[in-house]
Amino acid sequence: MWFVDLTAVQNEADVPGAVTTSLGLPLTTGDATAQIVRYLADKPALIILANCEHLIDACAGFTETFLAGKGPALILATSREAVAVDGEQIVVLSPLTSDSADSPAVRLFIDRATAAEPRFELTASNSETVASICARLDGMPLAIELAAARMTVMNPAELLAGLDNRFQLLSGGRRRQRARTLEATLDWSYDLLDAEDQRVFRALGVFVDGFDIEAVAAVTTLTRAAAFDVVEALVSKSLVDRADHETVVRFRLLETVKAYAEDRLVDEREAAAIRNRHFDHFHRIATVHGRINAPELLLSRRLRPDRSNITAAYGWASATDQSVRAAELILAASGAFGLDSAWFEVIPLLRRSIERCAAIDTDLTERLKGDLAGNLVSVLDPGIQQAGPPNSELRTPPTR
Repeated sequence: MWFVDLTAVQNEADVPGAVTTSLGLPLTTGDATAQIVRYLADKPALIILANCEHLIDACAGFTETFLAGKGPALILATSREAVAVDGEQIVVLSPLTSDSADSPAVRLFIDRATAAEPRFELTASNSETVASICARLDGMPLAIELAAARMTVMNPAELLAGLDNRFQLLSGGRRRQRARTLEATLDWSYDLLDAEDQRVFRALGVFVDGFDIEAVAAVTTLTRAAAFDVVEALVSKSLVDRADHETVVRFRLLETVKAYAEDRLVDEREAAAIRNRHFDHFHRIATVHGRINAPELLLSRRLRPDRSNITAAYGWASATDQSVRAAELILAASGAFGLDSAWFEVIPLLRRSIERCAAIDTDLTERLKGDLAGNLVSVLDPGIQQAGPPNSELRTPPTR
């Protein structure tokens, strides 16, 4: 078995030479790949090509030529995207689960934390916090290792609180190495994208709890077909995850990847423009497109998976002197919250809009008050929600 780390190899033409060096073969001026094929022609062996993504075409060419030799040796490639050669079998490494004290993510955290701080132990009082840390880090092994190393100077509660600024928190301390930091790992993937894919990836940082292709096209000003192509490329490079919904295919960024995309969005000074498009998209669906094309109950179901996006869009508009449009959005979308009895989320937003719109738009304020009353009634009598969202004609009146 031979391990070939391609991290430091920058020239595609040097891939066969890197393999030759790992095998301990003398360097020659001839065809290095042909030399490797001859050497391993009758040897059962495994060559591990690690970190192929920045040299993907060269790795594919080497692999195809090597396998054409029909020898018994095999190649295992690690990469953020498929090498895409005939006969390739792909194994996707999913994040570690973190749903219990005995989950793989928590066990990894304990192992690394005790290595750094032998006095650390999982207890009844901190087990839930540790599980939350692992969940906030999306079950990413590198992120968990870096977090656990902070147990030398922090307790789990402090660590969890610090994850809002995770890239500084998990920088690895004074002895950090670039290849060991979480941000550097994401830099590696981001730098391999072309300019257009980078632009779209940054824009995806605006979404909360997922998005569909229509939303991607809206915030990036791409056509639907072009949005499909870019998202497909980002999925293939393990930067975007597919998250199926009952009616439409949706996608999402892991929380750590989302935080990275948001940082890049700010760095490029694009955040305000993208957040405006994000708000405009959901405002259009809720107040124009949806009202014309669907009854209220169907509109609520359409908006249901985007409740977090709607809340974020509302917050952005409210903070940027768009109080009336923010109120229009939450008024039109409030039924989506009622479908899951999430009145505690929408009621404060309705109240805030009533306060801000009272002196601006009397008619809108009265409609907001009516919707608020309907939601408050639903809180008192949750059985109402079974028939439809507040203010829906399909709702069964409460019995008193």
